Amino acid sequence: MNTSNKILTGFLLVIFLVPVFVLLSFKSKIRSGQFTVVKNEQYISENFRSGNFKAYKVVKLVSPAGRALKCNLQYSDSLYYSYNVNDSRDSIRVYNLADTLFIQYINKTVQKDNTNVYSDDELYVDVKLPSIEELVVNNAEVTISGVNTGVTKNMTVELYGTGFLKVGSSYVDVRNTSLGSTPYAIDQLLLRSANGEMSLGKNVHIGQMIIQAEGASVVNIEDGAEIDHIKGNLSDSSTVNASWKYVKKLGGLNNN
Repeated sequence: MNTSNKILTGFLLVIFLVPVFVLLSFKSKIRSGQFTVVKNEQYISENFRSGNFKAYKVVKLVSPAGRALKCNLQYSDSLYYSYNVNDSRDSIRVYNLADTLFIQYINKTVQKDNTNVYSDDELYVDVKLPSIEELVVNNAEVTISGVNTGVTKNMTVELYGTGFLKVGSSYVDVRNTSLGSTPYAIDQLLLRSANGEMSLGKNVHIGQMIIQAEGASVVNIEDGAEIDHIKGNLSDSSTVNASWKYVKKLGGLNNN
């Protein structure tokens, strides 16, 4: 064996033997108690809440005035919700009543200067569900994100008080940085609003939009959103934030 082959053989032996010696040394230190093997499990905060819910027809979100409840609805095959409470006071109830799924913020009373006052801390809830056909929003803020599989045939939305719905919005918040990144299609959207607010993102395409707006309702339509046909009634106190194309169409719906 020539010198170069001997050097190569020695080099390969060093490469393979060093890890073996390190492993044996490490096992020896574990046996002697110098190191302890700890199983690394995923940490779940004690303030984390989650659960499942039954099949539903209507999704109803109820909150005190001011949009303290902020809910993110995501399309999924599962029926699942999760959220984190701000402290030991759990103010969220998720339950089925008949054919309606309720997501309700129960504002708690706390002592302040020997007086009972309501605490309306903002709480965020993520809800995964396979369909959204009828949605009632009372004083809450709701975002519909993710991809709707195919096209939603019909969606009915009712907004009351300070209720606010964002569909496919490109609005970015600290919890969801990719809203409005995928197409969102609805054949027919029926919107009933009593002082509520709706925002349609630039990726939304609606075949027909029927509006029944009362009081100081607000309709926001981002540039890029497409609505083929619009009809209904819009109160004189309502506000439209959109391009001139949709301002003109919606302006013609004002009640006399």
